[in-house]
Amino acid sequence: MTEIIREAAVFYDANDNRAGEEKDDRFEREQRRALLEEAMGIKRFNTISSDILFEKQLEKRKFIVEGLLPEGLTVLSGDPKAGKSFFALNLSVSIAKGVPFLCFPTVKSEVLYFSFEDDEKRLQQRLFEMSDNTFSGLTFSNDVMRLGEGFIETLEDYLQKNPCTKLVVVDTLNYIRPEKQGTNMYKNDYDDMIKLHRLTMQYGIAMLIIHHNKKGDEEDPLRSISGSMGISGGVDNAIVIDKPKKGEKASTLKVVGRDMPTFEMKIIQGDNGVWTLAEEKTVDEKKISIEIQAVYIFFCLVNEYKDPLKISPTDLSNALNERLSICVPPTMIKKKLTAEHEDLELLGLRFDYERTKQGRKLVFRRNENFRNPKYVHLYEDGLFYVEVFSPEEFENLYGDRVTGETDSENISSSTVNPDDPDVAVTDDSRCESNCQPVTACQSAVEDVSNIVQRMTDI
Repeated sequence: MTEIIREAAVFYDANDNRAGEEKDDRFEREQRRALLEEAMGIKRFNTISSDILFEKQLEKRKFIVEGLLPEGLTVLSGDPKAGKSFFALNLSVSIAKGVPFLCFPTVKSEVLYFSFEDDEKRLQQRLFEMSDNTFSGLTFSNDVMRLGEGFIETLEDYLQKNPCTKLVVVDTLNYIRPEKQGTNMYKNDYDDMIKLHRLTMQYGIAMLIIHHNKKGDEEDPLRSISGSMGISGGVDNAIVIDKPKKGEKASTLKVVGRDMPTFEMKIIQGDNGVWTLAEEKTVDEKKISIEIQAVYIFFCLVNEYKDPLKISPTDLSNALNERLSICVPPTMIKKKLTAEHEDLELLGLRFDYERTKQGRKLVFRRNENFRNPKYVHLYEDGLFYVEVFSPEEFENLYGDRVTGETDSENISSSTVNPDDPDVAVTDDSRCESNCQPVTACQSAVEDVSNIVQRMTDI
């Protein structure tokens, strides 16, 4: 048996050296070789080459609280009695109810809160302060288990049985740390963080661990966290509540993270313990980039709604530039599409790569969410955005100004006529002068440039 395996390995080695081998096949060959080596008892590192990783469509880091709390390990630090537990509980209630926290949107999820310092009476009183009505989704525990003594294993079992749990709060960190550790403080801190961090990555959750600040004033929020730099180095993000200065009521919330920009904001804790914004602040809504929108519009216009659309990065770059005045160099096309493939999927398109005799092609296909664009809004600077909606959705957005019947009539009557000197515009009250209907073209290549030129000339 061993001899057969070795002969097979030699066969694959010979085939690996074939000239002109396609890059798309290399990943499969690597998998076959890994299986053979595993059967032979040969250990190897799990690796991925940069070119394969560059084109691999991965999910973006998910946020439980948009702009504040992503998946991964986050430490919440502050001085004693600074309101850390109220902050974490206020955050947990908001997530369980699916309502904004401070100015940040939340993803409604189940929460497991380890409250080691508060009994049921205190927790109940705090819940009364934060909510007028009963709600579900927030679970408490005060069972103390330490790292290395069953905490990780028991938490894993809970997460497997409760997969909707997306946030775990540990209040406070010291309760789960081993009682006896070595003399190397940095190693102890970092090892504890690594154990918790691996758990968050394995189950795709956010974990918020509450800790204390050092004595004294530190400008750097990471250096203000008690302990060695092993704690701040082992977490993904740090949220520090900096006590108010003399004469000020508002504390400073300092946020540092690997997957979000560093920022500060003023927050105030009320007499009931609930945290609120000290000043009005909004979070910018996530917008689909103009390049991704342009790819979507181009697909709708030139593909005549037939799948798939195959085009090289260079041809796509030229088409976007010539017909939509959007400049994306060919070398950036793949990067942009790969990095923002989830946004493209929201518009109803997915893409892949295919090797043809003419070279490497991008292949676009519609997914189940695909809907034809109804209108393109043009701005004075040449940028645009698209609206994709059904008659019912439109009626909900704009009240009774249009019905499903009138919507269908207006869309059918507003088809662009390539022979007209001007682009047809619907005369209903829902559309501004810079809003133009988008329709599929019968002769795609000829009509697209005409339509887009008229649109950009408005």
